[in-house]
Amino acid sequence: MRTLQEMKQYAEANGFKGTQGDFLCGFGPIEKFLQPDEKVKFCFIGGLMGNIHGFAVTDTRLIYGSNMVSGPNRTRSIALGDIKEITKNGVVVRLATGGTKVDFVPRPSNIDVVFELQKFMGAPKQAGTVVHQNLTAEELKKFYELMCAGIITPEEFEQKKKQFLK
Repeated sequence: MRTLQEMKQYAEANGFKGTQGDFLCGFGPIEKFLQPDEKVKFCFIGGLMGNIHGFAVTDTRLIYGSNMVSGPNRTRSIALGDIKEITKNGVVVRLATGGTKVDFVPRPSNIDVVFELQKFMGAPKQAGTVVHQNLTAEELKKFYELMCAGIITPEEFEQKKKQFLK
């Protein structure tokens, strides 16, 4: 995915609700922020600092942005390798890097945003990277389905199974 329209279609197909304006304000800045060879693998709409933001994961980074009528275009990115923690407390998801924390609330959808972020992060990118993951039986089942679909390898599934059995 590269365009606002493609990101909007992906988000809607996965149950993320929003108005045309939400998608325009959230995904419009991300479309402009992408590098020429960069493609979005996963995207969603959520709230950050009281405004609607678009969030997009590429092979190397998480991009989040908002272009509210009342404020400037605010687009930022975090290298996936810099993310040290992904935690969830109720509906709030927190991404923590070395010294920065980004708290956001994903719009309700058919997707577990934390699970998807962890999947696209893959194996830790740096020594010391920790991804908090208290696997439930339901989450382990999702990993099994991903393995059966060929999205993750049997080795990756075995790693998740070991986390579950701990």
